[in-house]
Amino acid sequence: MACIRKRRGKWVLDYRDQQGRRHWETVEGNRKAADRVLAERVREISRGTYQAPHELIDFDALAQAFLQHAKGTTRETTFKDYAGNLNRHLMPYFQGRKIREVRRTHVEAFRARLLDKGIGPRTVNKCLTLLGQMCRYAIRHEWLESNPAEGTKLRASSRRSHDLVEANIFTPLEIRALLDACAPRWRTIVMTALMSGLREGELLGLQWDDIDWANRQIYVRRSYTAGRFYDPKTPSSRRRVDIPAGLIRVLREWKLACPPGPHDLVFPNGAGNPEHHSNLLRHGFYPATMRAAVSTRSERCRLLLLLLRSRAAEPSRAIAVG
Repeated sequence: MACIRKRRGKWVLDYRDQQGRRHWETVEGNRKAADRVLAERVREISRGTYQAPHELIDFDALAQAFLQHAKGTTRETTFKDYAGNLNRHLMPYFQGRKIREVRRTHVEAFRARLLDKGIGPRTVNKCLTLLGQMCRYAIRHEWLESNPAEGTKLRASSRRSHDLVEANIFTPLEIRALLDACAPRWRTIVMTALMSGLREGELLGLQWDDIDWANRQIYVRRSYTAGRFYDPKTPSSRRRVDIPAGLIRVLREWKLACPPGPHDLVFPNGAGNPEHHSNLLRHGFYPATMRAAVSTRSERCRLLLLLLRSRAAEPSRAIAVG
């Protein structure tokens, strides 16, 4: 029979596993904590999933196994994101811990630590989501009984973050000045971004067959990121976007001057190959904002932040294209 004894001021569990081997386990805390751990061990033994402490996998091994799994099942950019958050945030906190010893209180303390260090809500959410995915992976491999990250509330975006994004949306006057200041090489892609709300990768992956000229729509079927074409991540990302007649006319004119290439891209580089996003920003977007005397501000470091669909439709009606 499993029992609890007190030895040298600490509570010790005495039980036999599913193979009949006897184990002693010291528990930190009070008798209530010892009762809880013993109940958990009895439950694991009855299910046949009990592992002795020396057999338990630690967080380091889980991280290595999960990254190996993710490398073959996720996009390259997603994998780099996982690896970066693991190395910068998760490993410094959970390294060396046995994963079956991680409790929800540890996850909540980890979240609090990130916030105390000034880590942004978006990164905190990514880290908590990644930790939950890793725990689910461990459960599938029977390394873990339950997910300690499940039920931990993600950090919602703060009001200040919302205000910063709102402050970085161009006004109709700024958009008109920006388009007037764009070099011909970049004017059409900036205009398309502003009037369609397409993301940066979706613009760079757009092909001429994706434009429905008669119905004035763009079909989003792929994106180009980190040197590769990708299918949309979710069904909702594969969509049709309405565009104004003025943009249709500009796209028709651009098609005559567009460099031909093997991928039939709408916005290729000068050789007809996929354009790199840094060229779009450094040679097209940022010089235009300087000529137009439009402030980019610190949060305007990516074109995506400026082209929010919540406001993109309004400027397309207010601005005369051409």
